[in-house]
Amino acid sequence: MSKLSMSIGLIVSAFAALYAAPIQPGTYSADSIVVRNILDSIGLADDSVSDVSDSSNGRITRLVIFTMLSTLPVEIGNLSALTELVLSFDSLRSLPSKLVNLKNMTSLDIASTQPSNIPEVIENLSALTSLKAAGFKSLPNWIGNLKSLINLDLSENYFTILPPTIGNLSALETLNLSFNFSLATLPAEIGKLSALTQLNLYMNSISSPPMEMGNLKSLTNLNLSANDLLFFPLWIGNLSALSHLDLSANRNITSLPVQIGNLKALKFLDLSFDSIAGLPAEIGNIIALDTLNISYNNLSILPIQIGNLNAFYS
Repeated sequence: MSKLSMSIGLIVSAFAALYAAPIQPGTYSADSIVVRNILDSIGLADDSVSDVSDSSNGRITRLVIFTMLSTLPVEIGNLSALTELVLSFDSLRSLPSKLVNLKNMTSLDIASTQPSNIPEVIENLSALTSLKAAGFKSLPNWIGNLKSLINLDLSENYFTILPPTIGNLSALETLNLSFNFSLATLPAEIGKLSALTQLNLYMNSISSPPMEMGNLKSLTNLNLSANDLLFFPLWIGNLSALSHLDLSANRNITSLPVQIGNLKALKFLDLSFDSIAGLPAEIGNIIALDTLNISYNNLSILPIQIGNLNAFYS
């Protein structure tokens, strides 16, 4: 046998031995195998585990899945170290009940491109501190059971009303309800959210927000722009911590109440694209104000007291 033949034979034997060798334990973590199986079963075989997840010490802690299907395999309940889950479906019908096994999960971002119902299994994820849900028909009563929530993003849904139980979220600090175009009313119980600092109600159909919102003493940022407000809500004058207020694009607002002068912490005020014909002298009391937008109104004269706003002119 020639030296060349012997060399080729050795190379072939080496490759054969390599591919015949069993995978050593620990080469893939149990969590990675679970994610691999999930991806394969939902038609994402071309995606690698590292493309859709983050890990720490061999455990999957973050998972991001975008699928045209309407549910997930039950194996997702085996990812016990998961803290953050991002899911996007074409038309979500359900989530596996095994999701309740994810006791460490604190953040859930779930979206459906077709109007769906929010899966009931989410009610049992008691450790959640952050929830984002988009593309859903209505907000269920059980939302009030998620007492650990700090951040709740419900923008881009199809809500027309909110359940009174939303007032049970005593730890909630930020609430985003923007782009629920048909949301016309808010429950009085929203005034119970004593820890709330940011409330975004942009681009809805709200005409008369409840007076109980005047109890939101921790609120620093309020956006009621592009709604159907009938007037400037008097209770806003009670929000002593407010630093950012946007009431623009509410064409029915024709005047400001004297209570506007109570907002001593206010730094930003947007009243553009309203129908305001005059400003009260009390606006000069807002000494912290450094941004005031009153463009596209019906103003012909400004009160002399606006000269008190030294920060506005600096």
